[in-house]
Amino acid sequence: MKVKRAPETVGRPADLEPLRIGELAERTGTTTRALRYYEERGLLRPERTSNRYRTYPHDAIEQVAAIQALFAAGLGSDAIAAVLPCTRRGLEFDVCPELLALLEEEMGRLDNHLQSVRASRELLSDALNRARTAAA
Repeated sequence: MKVKRAPETVGRPADLEPLRIGELAERTGTTTRALRYYEERGLLRPERTSNRYRTYPHDAIEQVAAIQALFAAGLGSDAIAAVLPCTRRGLEFDVCPELLALLEEEMGRLDNHLQSVRASRELLSDALNRARTAAA
């Protein structure tokens, strides 16, 4: 069975056709639910076809990869929204004054979190050693 193309894509090479949400999810290894969340948070902006389907340009693949990498780095969606305008490809950044301040703030937050995790680990290690001693 031959698949018909939407009228707005007729005559375009296949690699320039907009991606539907399922195609973008598949190409980026994420879910449609995550993409809708990114849209809700203003991180990703789809176009809408006449029948209201979401479509994305091919550069959305790199944008989603950047969003995922920034989430993995520990940034929240508000921080990512502030950083995204400074990204070019993937995680290559243009120099934006807001970017430096935001990244320094996030580094400080992560450093504090790391200190807290280390202190918790030390307490657990002490408790484990006491329990082993008592069991012996």
